[in-house]
Parts: sequence; C-alpha cells; structure tokens
Amino acid sequence: MAKKKNHKSRPKYRNAGPRAPRAPEEKLHTERLAYTALGAAGTALIGGFLAKQDWSPKVIATTLTAVGGAMAAGGKTDKLQAVGSGAFGAGGGQLALLMMDDRYERAVKEAQKLAQEQKKGGSDKRQAHGLPGGALESAFERARSHLAITTDDYDHYELS
Repeated sequence: MAKKKNHKSRPKYRNAGPRAPRAPEEKLHTERLAYTALGAAGTALIGGFLAKQDWSPKVIATTLTAVGGAMAAGGKTDKLQAVGSGAFGAGGGQLALLMMDDRYERAVKEAQKLAQEQKKGGSDKRQAHGLPGGALESAFERARSHLAITTDDYDHYELS
C-alpha cells in the first residue's frame, strides 16, 4: 500500500505566515501625547496656584520638575509616565528660563556697577573693558614712541 502524502497548504514564501493582530499604534501615540499635554497643563495650573500662595518661582519650578521626573521615571502605568514627562518638561523649561533671566539681570547689574565706577574715576578702579584706568592710554603712548623710533630709520627714504 502506498503512503498517502500530507497535502497541507503552505505559504508561498518562507516567512509568510499567519499574522498576529496588531494594536493601532497611532491611537496609542495620540493618547500618550494627550496625557503628556495634560501633565504640562496641570503643571502650569499648579504653578500658578503656588505662585498665588507666595512661593518663590525657582522653588515652584524645581519642585514641579522633581515631581514630574519622579512620575516619569517611576510611574506604574504608561498614562502616569506620560503625565509625569509632561510635568517634567514644563517644569524644566520654566526652571531654565528663570536661570537665564537671573544671568541676564546679574550681567546688567555688573555693567551698571562698572559704569558707575568709571564715572567716579580713579586710577585703581577697573574700567568697563576690564583694564585698570589709564592702561589703554599708556599702551598707545608706548606704541607711538616705538613707531617714532622705528620710523626715524626710514626718514631718508622718500615716498612718492
């Protein structure tokens, strides 16, 4: 008796097979983005409330950045992590803006202080460009005298 062949249908290509159903990634991405925006908006609202309670802006921004970072890193669900990353981003952005503003104000105050010192005068005071008073004038005089010495050698040449 002849053996019967097993006629199972096989796919045409080797890696073609039954596919597992896929979750709609676009919906998950949009949902995560919505929760991140919710975290950022919540941070703005909480920051405004704390500002009305006379908290320092740096303390508010630092606290919200720390809380958001902890939620983003240790959140048990994807939604909580997304809210935390939004809060972390919003708080960190505010903290960076506050630091830049402080640097600008500090530079303006230093420039005003140097300008006032320059108006008062005094040879031991530093000028706005960081040199002691009279340093530029003496440097120009030295250069002028050096130039006068070196050009005396060439006086006998006639320039036409």
